[in-house]
Amino acid sequence: RHNDGVEIIDLKTGKPRQEDEEQLYFYQILWVDDERNENKPVKNLIVEYTNNETKKINPLTNEEIDKKRKMYIAERK
Repeated sequence: RHNDGVEIIDLKTGKPRQEDEEQLYFYQILWVDDERNENKPVKNLIVEYTNNETKKINPLTNEEIDKKRKMYIAERK
């Protein structure tokens, strides 16, 4: 955790996949929606692979979070 926000880091044991980015976005939404987050924003989304490759992904904006949240909810219906 940073004083001004948090980093969400996902450690992957396999090869990089396109859905890795989407999974981090899902984690970001879970963080934003958690009442225990102390209103700390997500500053960084990072995927670390066991082959020492690291991918930094820009966090979603509030508008993008709302769109993705609605998309996820629609997919579950």
